Amino acid sequence: MSPDDVLTAKRKVPFVPFRIIASDGRTFDVRMPDRCMVLPHTVIVGVMRREDDELPERLAYIHPSQLRDLVPLDQPANRAPGS
Repeated sequence: MSPDDVLTAKRKVPFVPFRIIASDGRTFDVRMPDRCMVLPHTVIVGVMRREDDELPERLAYIHPSQLRDLVPLDQPANRAPGS
């Protein structure tokens, strides 16, 4: 998986919220496209404390080598990675 895959998901019309799964098992939900920034060597996600917050509590920096999978948030939570 590459930053381009995240960028494609972020630009999808209509936007579909998605979850980034990192190689170490961390997950990052992107519920709005403006809460994710894609750079050539980093993906930055605004981490929200609560879903209805307007501002992120913190930022998560994900190196492209840590990107394992990207799944739509409407998928079941127990979906096997990469399937």
